[in-house]
Amino acid sequence: MASSKGLKTQASADEVALAGKGFNKQVEESYRAKHKDVSFVWVDKMLQIKIAAAQVEEFMKKGQLGEFGGGR
Repeated sequence: MASSKGLKTQASADEVALAGKGFNKQVEESYRAKHKDVSFVWVDKMLQIKIAAAQVEEFMKKGQLGEFGGGR
């Protein structure tokens, strides 16, 4: 079980700005350069996961997401 002790619970203004801009390759490289103490191991592992388009569509249909959503 992971401990939540010492976990950051709020985003900085810079992090919110990055999220608003979109976290593309250039933004990621800049963030990595400025935050050398941050580990991207799990992000890198997640980026290697490949999911078939049919599975994504099925997930979206079941969850009524995107174009399959009922709208609010």
